[in-house]
Amino acid sequence: YKLPYGDNEKEIVSPITDQTDVILIQVPNLRESTYYAGMAALKAWMKKYKSDITLFCMDPITGYFDKHHDLIHSEFGQAFNTFSTQGNYFQYSKYKEMKDICDLVYTRIEKRAPKYVGFSIIDGNIDVTLYLAHHIKKMLPNVEILLGGKGTDILLSGIMSARYDNGAVRYDFTNWNFIDYIVYGDGEKPLEEIIEAGKDIDKLKKIKGLNFRLDGEWHGWNSE
Repeated sequence: YKLPYGDNEKEIVSPITDQTDVILIQVPNLRESTYYAGMAALKAWMKKYKSDITLFCMDPITGYFDKHHDLIHSEFGQAFNTFSTQGNYFQYSKYKEMKDICDLVYTRIEKRAPKYVGFSIIDGNIDVTLYLAHHIKKMLPNVEILLGGKGTDILLSGIMSARYDNGAVRYDFTNWNFIDYIVYGDGEKPLEEIIEAGKDIDKLKKIKGLNFRLDGEWHGWNSE
C-alpha cells in the first residue's frame, strides 16, 4: 500500500474510468517516506463494504517534485511543509511553483469528474492542503471538499486545536467557504454515511466526529 512516485497510479487503483465518486489526495511530506496508510485503509474498506462507490487515490505532487528535485531545497521547498508559519496558507500565492501544482492537481481531478475530493492532512501539510483545496473549490465549485486524517486534531473543534500565543485559533474553519466536511477520527464509516446522507441535515448531524457546511452555515461535532 505504498503509493508510487510520479504518475504510475494504476498500481494501486482500479483501471481508469471517466467518472469517479471520490478522489483522495494527501499532500506529501517532502522529507519523509511516502506512505499513505490512512488513504490505503479507507480505499480497502470501501472496496470491501461499499464496492458501489468508486474511489481513486492520487498523488501527482510527488511526481512534480521528482521532476523538479532542486525545488526541495529552495525557498518554496522549505516552505512547503512548514511548521513555523502555520495558519497562513495564503502565503503560497507568491510562488509560481504552487500555481503549477494547483493546475496539475486540478487537471487530474477535473478529468475524473468526482462528486467528492478528500484531503488527508497531517500538521506538516495542512497549509498547502488548504491552499490547494481553496483553488479546487474555486475551479470546481460543485465538487464537495472533505478534510480528514490525524491533522484534523489541530483544527478548531479538534482535541489539540492549534493556537497563537494570544490564544486565538489558528485554523478556524467557520471562516472557510471552500471546505464542506471535516472528519475527526477514523474516516471509513463517516465517508460512507456522508455519501448516503446527501444534503439531509438531520442525517449529517448524526454522523459521529463530523463538522459540515450546509447553505453557508457550519454544523456538527466539537471535542470540547
